[in-house]
Amino acid sequence: MKKPITPNRFLIQPSTERPDGVAPYVPRPARSAHEISRRRSRRSGSLILEEQQQGIALITLGANRLGSVQEVSDWAEFGSAACIGSGPYMFNGNVMNRYVALPMLGAENMADRPDSAELHERAILKLARAAELAGKTLIAHEQRVPKKTSVRLALMTGKATVEAALELACVPLGDFTADPGNYLSNTDVQHLVRQRCMDLVQATNSLGVELGTYPSAAQLVDPISPLAVALQKDGSDQVVRTYERLM
Repeated sequence: MKKPITPNRFLIQPSTERPDGVAPYVPRPARSAHEISRRRSRRSGSLILEEQQQGIALITLGANRLGSVQEVSDWAEFGSAACIGSGPYMFNGNVMNRYVALPMLGAENMADRPDSAELHERAILKLARAAELAGKTLIAHEQRVPKKTSVRLALMTGKATVEAALELACVPLGDFTADPGNYLSNTDVQHLVRQRCMDLVQATNSLGVELGTYPSAAQLVDPISPLAVALQKDGSDQVVRTYERLM
């Protein structure tokens, strides 16, 4: 009898495989003379990279400010969707498919399994790392570093952003899988994790169809972008208050 396979990787949906009728996000045109001049002085493509970095940083700060599992779960509804949507675009067209690491919630010793609080901390660290890499990607783009370096940074940033999204989305699972009364094998736990991540991708696709544009971290920088408007309209009171304070 074959040993059950324990899922530990997740296949990222390439940006070329989006639902029909869902367009990539395009930032609003600048209106002020200062902003128009600022954008024109920079290399083409810098604006979206800048807003992606700012958006991931905003998601990180929001996750850090929220305490309860329910609040983090509500924040993840938009934050994880934004990151899961941004990640593939950061691959810059260099790859079609990429695997990332699934969040690891299983452990042979039940005492070693992370609860929701520990997963919350892990998610914040991964989001902060993704924001850091996004900033380096922007700098590399503006400094016109060698293509090999820029491609490597883009791939690292894309993977880190998606892995952060998955970790944040799995925070609510921790208290269930770490509870000795709900004992599950490592394989069972990781199948739950993979299903949670698949549900996130499906929810992100559905949200993209609803918005007419695919969710992305960059949108959260603009309070009247499709994703930001949806957050302010449909998010919980705590999520909306947190977003407004960060803006």
